[in-house]
Amino acid sequence: MGNLNPREALKLYWGYDHFRVGQEKIIQNTLELTDTLAILPTGAGKSLCYQLPSLCMEGCTIVISPLIALMQDQVQNLKNRNIFADLIYSGLKSKEIDRIIDNARHGELKLLYVSPERFTQEGFMDRLLHIKINFIAIDEAHCISQWGFDFRPSYLQIHKIREKIKCSFLALTATANPRVCADIIQYLNLKNCSTVSLSSARPNLSLSVRYEENKLNQLINVLPKFKNSGLLYARNRRVTVEIADQLIKSGFSIDSYHAGMEFEQRKKKLDSWMNNKTQYISCTTAFGMGIDKPDVDIVIHIELPSSIEEYYQEVGRAGRNGQKAYALCLYNERDVRRLIRIFDNSFPSLEEVQNTYKCLCVELGYAEGSIMENSIDFDLELFCLKYKLSSERTINSFKLLMQSGWINIQSAFFIPSKVRILADADTLDTYYNLNSDYKDVIVSLLRIYEGIFKVAVNIQENVLAFQSKIEVTRVKKILNYLHNEEVLQYIPQRVKPQIQILNERANSKEIILDEKWIASRKKVL
Repeated sequence: MGNLNPREALKLYWGYDHFRVGQEKIIQNTLELTDTLAILPTGAGKSLCYQLPSLCMEGCTIVISPLIALMQDQVQNLKNRNIFADLIYSGLKSKEIDRIIDNARHGELKLLYVSPERFTQEGFMDRLLHIKINFIAIDEAHCISQWGFDFRPSYLQIHKIREKIKCSFLALTATANPRVCADIIQYLNLKNCSTVSLSSARPNLSLSVRYEENKLNQLINVLPKFKNSGLLYARNRRVTVEIADQLIKSGFSIDSYHAGMEFEQRKKKLDSWMNNKTQYISCTTAFGMGIDKPDVDIVIHIELPSSIEEYYQEVGRAGRNGQKAYALCLYNERDVRRLIRIFDNSFPSLEEVQNTYKCLCVELGYAEGSIMENSIDFDLELFCLKYKLSSERTINSFKLLMQSGWINIQSAFFIPSKVRILADADTLDTYYNLNSDYKDVIVSLLRIYEGIFKVAVNIQENVLAFQSKIEVTRVKKILNYLHNEEVLQYIPQRVKPQIQILNERANSKEIILDEKWIASRKKVL
C-alpha cells in the first residue's frame, strides 16, 4: 500500500478518477509531512483527506474523532473497501484494547480511530510510542476551541503527543471562524501551518423556514413531491420513532434511526437507506455524520436545531450531486421555548456551580485542603436526587467545572444504561403477579422514563433502586431476568462513569469562573 500514489489509491479503493476541489492539496501537504488545517464544507469529502494518504505512506494513521457512531461507520466502510482499520472507545475491555494496539504495532492496521478522551488517560500516549505513526488526523478540530460550538476540553491534551512522537498533524473541520482557526493552530501547536479553506456556499441548495403547528400534515403534503432520498431531523429519539410510525401509516417508505439503537440495527437501517430500499430516514443528529449519499433531495428539520453550525452540517447532506435540493425547517412556539430553556440551562449561575462543587465534595467525603489522587465511580442521577439538583443544570455545572480545571470527568459519564420495554400491557400484568419486586421495578420504569415503549431510554439502576426500595444488585438481576424473558431490552452501562476533583479541594467560594468568557460564549450561541 505504501507505494501507491494518490490517484492510484483513489481509483483502486474509491473508484474515482478525480479529486474534489481542495482534496488533492490537503493530501499532498500530508504526504509532504506539512501541518495542515483543512476547513471543508459538509459534503466536500473530509474523511478521504486522511484515509487516502494513509494508504500511500508506511505506518499507521491515528484519527482522533469525538463521535463513536462516526468512527464505527467509517471503520466499517474502510473494512468494506479492504482497508485495515479499527477503533478504540470507552466500553472496550483492556484485553481488547491491547489486541488493537498490538495489531497497529505489528503493521496490521492502516488507520486507528481513537476518542480524544483517551489522551487524558495516564499511559495511553506512551502506548502509542510502539506504533509507527505516519501522521495524526484530528477530525472536528473546532472542538479544541472554547469559542467553538462543541468545545471538548480533552482536545487540549492532544498536542502533548508531539513531545513524544515526531509526526505531522492534519486538523479538519467543516465550520470555523477566524478566532476558532487561531485556537486550533495554537492549541495543536501546528508548525508552519498550511491552511486550505473552501467556501461553504451551496447555490444548488434552497433553504426555507416555516411556522407550522401541525407538522405531520405539512410532512404528508411535502414529501410526495420528492422521488429520491430524504432526511427528517428531530431533537429526541421518541419523536423520530413516532414521526416514522405516523408516516408509515400514511404510506411513506421511511424508517427511524437514533444512537440508542444497537450498532447492527443502525447498520441495517443505514444500508437500507443507502441502497434506496428506504426512501426517508427520521433521525436524530446521530445520523449522517461522515455519510456521503449524493441523491438526497430534501432535508427537513421537524424541530429547530440547537445552533446555526448544527443546522449547516445537517442541511449540507442534501444536494451533494450538485442537483437542485431543498431544506425545510418547521417550527412553532414550543420549539422556541425549548431552545430558550436549553440556552438558560447551558449557563448555570456561579452560585449554582459553587453549590454543585460543594455538594460533590460532600458526596465524595473530601475535606478542604485534601487531595483526590484517583478518579472514582459516580452516579449522576442518584447524586441529583439526593441533593435535589436538576440533572441538566448539574451536567452543565460539571462541564463548566471541568473546562475551568476543577474536576475531571471520564467520557463514560454521559453514557448510562438503557432500557426499552418490549412487552404489551397484558404481558406486564403477568410479571406483576409473579413477583412483587418485578412489579415495583417495572412500575418505577414506567413512572420515571417517558417513551420507554418506543425507544431505549437512558436509565440509572441506582435511581430505580431508590424509587422501588430494592437493593441495586437485586434491581440489576431483575432487569437481566426480564431481558432474557424478552419483556424488555436492557443494555447495561459498559464502563462505570468516573469523576475526580483536581488539585486540593477548595472552599466553594473560591470557585471562580471566567465570566468574560461565559458572556462571550452566550453571544456566540
